[in-house]
Amino acid sequence: MDAAEARLFSTEMAPEPEEYSVLNESSRLNYRERSPTMTTPANAIRDEVWELIDIQIETFRQPSRLTSSELTEYHYRAERIKNLGEELDRIGRTAIFEKRWESAA
Repeated sequence: MDAAEARLFSTEMAPEPEEYSVLNESSRLNYRERSPTMTTPANAIRDEVWELIDIQIETFRQPSRLTSSELTEYHYRAERIKNLGEELDRIGRTAIFEKRWESAA
């Protein structure tokens, strides 16, 4: 995922932090540290999505077939990623609506 794709998770309520570097030498996603006071609900959700995606990538890199429990966990994570994405969309829509409402007032 490049920096432009990483911005897909940003919302008006949660300004984009420093760019995420995509892959480091160990081919795992590398998250840059942020001050705990900068955490918003959207940032927390975005961080969880990044973590889940990283786990999904590692799962696919396994040389052997997935066990039934690993496959179940994979599907759970995929559903969680989808639900978190929907929550980010809701947060973004709410922020846009609130901004428009303030502008109209």
